[in-house]
Amino acid sequence: MPVPEDSNNTPAPKDSFTTPEGPEDPEDPGAASKREPRPRPHKPERVTPPPTPSDTAPAEDPLSALDREAQARWQSGDLRGAADKFAEIVQRAPGSRAAETAYGDLFALENQLGGDLVSLWRAYLRQFPRGRYADDARAGVCRRAPADARSSCWRDYLAAHPDGAHRPEAEQAAP
Repeated sequence: MPVPEDSNNTPAPKDSFTTPEGPEDPEDPGAASKREPRPRPHKPERVTPPPTPSDTAPAEDPLSALDREAQARWQSGDLRGAADKFAEIVQRAPGSRAAETAYGDLFALENQLGGDLVSLWRAYLRQFPRGRYADDARAGVCRRAPADARSSCWRDYLAAHPDGAHRPEAEQAAP
């Protein structure tokens, strides 16, 4: 008996795994499998262990480590130990920003220790003639200069720092 035609002309929903319809060869049993894509195998998710602190923390810069150690010694009252660490920074990285900062701390420490500031100021001025502490270092050298060399020192100060913080003192000492 003939099967009545379906009165609904709406096409059946296509399976999401099918390909566009094409001619089917009833003699080719693999034709259906050629039209339908095969599901792709999923790669297993790679499980990455959480990073350890040593993996994420950058290695500390050796100069920063020295500075940290010097500061800790200073805080604990070991002034000579702190000064030695700052001097090591100056020795390891002459002319660097770290060395210039270390000189600033050395000035304060040597003053507290009663050390030879004039030699330290001169060493600083050789490395940083226009540095952040040059004005004060040069004035310190002039104040401690022998009497017969003091006016010449202040003239040199005025030549290097015409608008320096110690200008009035220099002008008075070197007329």
